[in-house]
This record gives sequence, structure tokens and C-alpha cells, in this order.
Amino acid sequence: CFQALVDFLRSLLNSNDDGRIIVAKQKLGGQPDEAYLKFVTLCAEKIFSEVTQDAYAVILAGGTLQPIEETRLRLCPSLPPTGIKFFTSNHIVPPESILPIAVTRGPSGMAFDFSYNSRSSPSMIEELGRFICNIITVVPKGVVMFFSSYDYERRVYDAWMTTGTISRISKKKHVFRDPRNSADVEAVLNKYKEAIESCSNFSQDTGVNGALLLAVVGGKISEGINFSNGMGRCVIMVGLPYLSPSDPGYDILRKCTRGGREYYENLCMKAVNQSIGRAIRHINDYATMLLVDSRYAQTSSTKSFSCPADKLPQWIKARLSCAQNYGEVHRSLHQFFKFNKKNVEIL
Repeated sequence: CFQALVDFLRSLLNSNDDGRIIVAKQKLGGQPDEAYLKFVTLCAEKIFSEVTQDAYAVILAGGTLQPIEETRLRLCPSLPPTGIKFFTSNHIVPPESILPIAVTRGPSGMAFDFSYNSRSSPSMIEELGRFICNIITVVPKGVVMFFSSYDYERRVYDAWMTTGTISRISKKKHVFRDPRNSADVEAVLNKYKEAIESCSNFSQDTGVNGALLLAVVGGKISEGINFSNGMGRCVIMVGLPYLSPSDPGYDILRKCTRGGREYYENLCMKAVNQSIGRAIRHINDYATMLLVDSRYAQTSSTKSFSCPADKLPQWIKARLSCAQNYGEVHRSLHQFFKFNKKNVEIL
């Protein structure tokens, strides 16, 4: 806590153009006594220039740097185009080891729309529950499901508890939740891993075949933790994790950054990419990524702004398919895991 205070005080030495200070009485979706101070970085050029000015060349490498333009604007907006080179290569894993799908509809045919005004409707949450209950019958071992916020994860979990969805899920997957306290992360992950390892290799029986982890984008579990091998055979992104309009930083980022709406979208997709990219960690790994929202199937011609799929990493975008109904999703998952169980060493 003391180090966090020191870092905050140091940030106050930055110029006004570098960031803004947020003073909030309560965290979004948190308790009334969770007031906080926060420095929001708008441009890291000053800090990054301390590296670039003394180096002959600087290499930024990663599998989830897209949208790359947002990275450029945050780190080196003043550098001329000739001073920056972009390079994208194929992923080390073969095409058949990754299955990204834009899921537009649930099992009953209801269109998935997890936009801010629609995501909390009982029917939408119920359809999401039906979707999960179906896919866990075909996906082995670990499933990591990302929500846009702790508040929304809690709403969905509470609704599923009331309707009995959690009980139905538990017949196939042990259920774990992203902890709010950093001190609890290791314990939750260990239990999640143990639950997966305790299950025998997936078979078409009626027993438990793994675990489901309900995680939060930007939460304790989404940052710096890898879900390789059985820890993440399926990663699910529920909706698009845009910054909530009620978040204190919303207006700051929209008004004080270059690009406005474009920057806002890039911030969202960078969070998506960093979350779903944690499932593939080595050449023998394999996983499916389910982007659950009809907006992931939009093309640039259907909206006045760029479609979300355009901002996915190239190695995911190149293999992305859009399922028009749940039947397509189920068949694809069944074929994918049948193939990889047969052809890839079970890890």
C-alpha cells in the first residue's frame, strides 16, 4: 500500500497533458467505503522517450499488441512514420490448434447482445446460462469465462444461483470465481487447477469433466496469468468490455485522448486480446476462443465505426468463424476436440 502511495505521488509530477487525477467516492460496483484516488495515464510518451532516446533500436514484441495504432499513440505519437516499423508473423501453433468463433445466438435462437443497456435483462442472462450448460458437455477440462466487470459477474452469478443454472453447471464443471482480494488469487487458481487435474481424461460420461472459472477483464486473474494446456481449453469472452459510461474515467478517456471513439474502442479490444490470448502458450497447446456477442460478427459496412473483429490479433482473426446458430458452435467444438485429442499429446 505504501508503494502504491509513493507511485501515485510521483505521478503528480507529470505534466497536465500526460494524465488526469480521478477522485472517486466509490468503486464501480463496489462498497460505499471503497473511495479511491487514481492517476489515469493519457500519454506515456515522456516516460517511453527515456528509453528510445538512448537506444539505437527498441523492439516491442507480443502476441496481443493489437490494436497497434493505440499502442503507437500511447507510447510514441510524435515519432514520424518512417521511425516505426510494424511486423506481424503467424503464430507458432498450427491452424488446427486454435478455434476462435464469434457466437451470435444462444441455444434457443436468441441473439446475444451484451451492450450496456441489454446485458442485464433476465432473458439474456438466462440464455447465456443455457449456452454454458451446453458447451461444457463437449469442452474438456478448464473453461475460463470473462465478464466485463465484477459487478456484472456478480449479477450473472446471483441470477444463475436463483434459477439453478449453477447447480446444473456443477454437474459437469466445478465452479470458481475471480476474487476481489489479490491475496486470494493463488488459492483460487490452485483449487481450479486441482479440480481439473483430479478429473480423468474427458469422456462422454455423466461425471464432472473439469472446472469453470468466472473471471473479470482487468480483474485479479486476467493480468499476467497463463491458462495453458488443460487450464484453458476454452476461453469465453462475454460481450465487449467497454469502459462503463458510469465509470469516472469514461469522460476523461473520451475527451482527452486522440481519436476519441476510436481510442475508446481500441482500449476495449486490447483488453479482449490480452484476455483470450492467455490460452495458447506453446507449440503443442490448443484451445478454442468463443466471442459471445453478435457485434463480433459485424463487418465494417454495418456500422459507422470499425468492427471489433478487425482489431483482433492477426493469428486469431485469420481463423475466426462466425456461427449463425448454436448448432454450428456445438458441432465445431465437438470436431475440434475430437481431432486434437487424437492428434495432439494430451497435456
